[in-house]
Amino acid sequence: MSQRFPELAKLYTQTVIQRGRKLLSQYFASHPELGINDPDATAQIFFGSLVSYVMVQEMLYGKEMMSLSRDRILDSLMSLVLVHTTK
Repeated sequence: MSQRFPELAKLYTQTVIQRGRKLLSQYFASHPELGINDPDATAQIFFGSLVSYVMVQEMLYGKEMMSLSRDRILDSLMSLVLVHTTK
């Protein structure tokens, strides 16, 4: 899609991906009790995991081949992020 519609791809990246990552990074940065040393990188990993999940499940037949519930993915991601608070 990005080769055929570069402006659309850029718009999506700016309005969805960058905005979502920025908001999540700001959230992580504003909660020092989470113990996240690099909010930007953590937000990228978190957001990237969600985007990958949606792409695999919705576009690449993941629902048929390797179904994982949205809640299971979110719970696991949160566990990974929050593991810092227990140290």
